[in-house]
Amino acid sequence: MKVNLVGPSILTLTLLPSLRKHSCPVVVNVGSSAHLRAKADIDPMMLEDDENDASLGAYASSKLGLMHFSQVLRDTLWTNSSPSSSSSSSFSGGIFLL
Repeated sequence: MKVNLVGPSILTLTLLPSLRKHSCPVVVNVGSSAHLRAKADIDPMMLEDDENDASLGAYASSKLGLMHFSQVLRDTLWTNSSPSSSSSSSFSGGIFLL
């Protein structure tokens, strides 16, 4: 959970001031189709307990959380300040990119 959700979120939020100075900022987050297996509510203990990180449930939840973070980032921060904002996904060879 810390590597797949918390790390990218903190890095993105830390870099936001620099990103917003550019005319066309880009943030790329890598997702997984495992997010389809995640529960809608993320257990806060998954953020604290390293043992949960070994489970597919934690991985799926982290990818779902990252997908939601990306959507919120796009919808709230880039809509009014960026010439274009889009979210795209592709599925090829068993790899799902968001």
